[in-house]
Amino acid sequence: MKPETQYLPDLPGMEKGYIKLWRKFRDNPLWREKRKFSRAEAFLDMLLSANGMTKTVMFDGRCLLIKRGQVLTSERKLKDRWGWSKTKTRLFLFYCQNSDRSIKVDSDHKKTIITIINYKVYNPLTKPEKSTETDEKKTTERPLKDHRLALTNKDKIKKNLSPDIFSLVDLLIEKMKENDPEAKVPKTQNQREKWGNEFWLLVERDGRPIDEVKEVLIWSQLDSFWKGNILSAAKLREKYAQLRLKMIEEQGKQGKQESFTDEEYDAYIKQHKEMLKR
Repeated sequence: MKPETQYLPDLPGMEKGYIKLWRKFRDNPLWREKRKFSRAEAFLDMLLSANGMTKTVMFDGRCLLIKRGQVLTSERKLKDRWGWSKTKTRLFLFYCQNSDRSIKVDSDHKKTIITIINYKVYNPLTKPEKSTETDEKKTTERPLKDHRLALTNKDKIKKNLSPDIFSLVDLLIEKMKENDPEAKVPKTQNQREKWGNEFWLLVERDGRPIDEVKEVLIWSQLDSFWKGNILSAAKLREKYAQLRLKMIEEQGKQGKQESFTDEEYDAYIKQHKEMLKR
């Protein structure tokens, strides 16, 4: 008869609190030794791989928003790292999502995004990080109704804008005029500078990459709803987080990346308009 496994009792106080497990732990030779992971090791690996803070990453040529507690990966990468078969990996993810309810899995043919449920329980934020997360939520979830009220005098009179910033001004003017030849767009240099200042704030203060801004701008002028609402640089900045998330959602439903290069832009417009007619 197989003897019953004996477990040492927990010491007083060990049922509460936590220890910090640095991600560098995965460089430890004991962790790196070639083996088949246990299910506990696989779950720990997902915890160690999850983003500590929300951030934007480049994937397959486009920007993706990976939130705190999410892992951008693929089933192939997971099975290779864990030493499992494809079937075992899928069954484990299915179990964690549907039985254990510890994760949420969103997959397509190129990637898998795993969301750790209750990630804050495993990796609670410190006070400075909580402040950062609060600021991030304000900019990504609840844009200020009139962000211009928060600008300093120095921000308002920003001069010597770069050609890249003015290229965004010209791009928005061009796309608005394509939608409506009578659209109210800047006509004087002073008006162009006001729009340019909004784009400068979007890039420099809000930390949005210029290529990403260009992609969101073009998408906003192709969308049947937003092209009638985004009629200035200030409005684009105010609604930027909503626009970007909606664009990513739509691209995810299509299951492919839309390219906004000059060579492919005309083809994209045609495809988008045909899709709206369906």
